[in-house]
Amino acid sequence: MNERRERPDRNAGDRSDPAWEWFASRGPHGAQFTWSASRTGPPGFVGLELLRQVIEERTAAEPDFPQRVRDIALDSLGSSDSALIRRALQVLAVVGQEPDLRAIHAFTSDTDELVSGDAKASHFELKNVTLRR
Repeated sequence: MNERRERPDRNAGDRSDPAWEWFASRGPHGAQFTWSASRTGPPGFVGLELLRQVIEERTAAEPDFPQRVRDIALDSLGSSDSALIRRALQVLAVVGQEPDLRAIHAFTSDTDELVSGDAKASHFELKNVTLRR
């Protein structure tokens, strides 16, 4: 079981960085995120694919965006807020690096099933990406 570091009222990242706002509230990730096609979403829609596309578009405009949002996501793993942790796990599936696999894996046995599910999917996706690199 993962033991979260408790940080009451603590949010990750520099709030003046536009990447923080994107991460916290504007990106195509969060509670409604989908790892694969689902019956509830439009036919063929996969949230992970949209997240990859949006990050690619942001990166074209801001080449350091992946690193900035990765730093925010890694820091957010230390939050006590499950929603923030889930966002971090989702984003790390796209911008994470091999060293991040260990931090992600720590959440695969989280007591919150939504967090552990996102951790398992994120770990799987990132591991496959790092193997292809």
